[in-house]
Amino acid sequence: MTGREGCQWLVDSPILTGIEPMHPSTLNYLTSRDVAEEYDEYFGDSPLFAYDTRLLTRWFAEPGRLLDVGCGTGRHVIAFARRGHRVVGIDLSVHMLAVAAEKIAQAGVNGTIIRTDMMALPMPFAPGSFDYAACMFSTLGLVAGRANRRALLVGIAEALGPGGLLAVHAHNRWHGLTRADGVYFLAANLWETWRGRAEWGDKILWYYRGIRNMYVHVFSRGELRDLLTEAGLIVRQIVPLNRRRSGPLRLSIATGLRANGFIALAEKPA
Repeated sequence: MTGREGCQWLVDSPILTGIEPMHPSTLNYLTSRDVAEEYDEYFGDSPLFAYDTRLLTRWFAEPGRLLDVGCGTGRHVIAFARRGHRVVGIDLSVHMLAVAAEKIAQAGVNGTIIRTDMMALPMPFAPGSFDYAACMFSTLGLVAGRANRRALLVGIAEALGPGGLLAVHAHNRWHGLTRADGVYFLAANLWETWRGRAEWGDKILWYYRGIRNMYVHVFSRGELRDLLTEAGLIVRQIVPLNRRRSGPLRLSIATGLRANGFIALAEKPA
């Protein structure tokens, strides 16, 4: 364990390498120093990042114990520590956590970041350790395999106490239906799924921030709801995002097709 002013950094939690849920591109992404060091600049003007913070601030209004799964460079760790939450962020990328540690120190807030593989289940926390959990910016979509995504949500649910809340962001599988490349993806993915070489919703981006063949799973609203329910959680709300991801869709017409992603709120039964 190494300490920095305002930041407790634990680095001795279990780390798994070459595990089944991790696509090779995900490992490349997580081990890239450039991706980590350029992350904040790259997403500095992201409407999604501004909106999801406002939304979670409303959902997680009462200060409590918050787990940030896939915390990256610590934007939610800092934002919610400032609001009086006791925040623990976990991530596998040592480069992301190095940036987070510097930012936490500069912000003058208290936060804990842990380098651990979120799929090294069970999570390194006692059951019921947290009041809230966040799994944002398609972190869930980086996990390959439906059973593995379900297992991750079960692990997060176990870390929540009764009545605890989980917020999850996911990309919408159907959003690209109005574009030629989106139709091509759906057709190709359906073919690969029929051949047993992919799951419905598995997407490969040929080039993303220096990473070739980047894997991400994109969800339908029903699939996201089903996964949360199967993890033993009660889905309280699913917000369909507008085109810019700066807020919810205004019109409640065909939101499952039109939404540029979803942010779901689920509760652990009391």
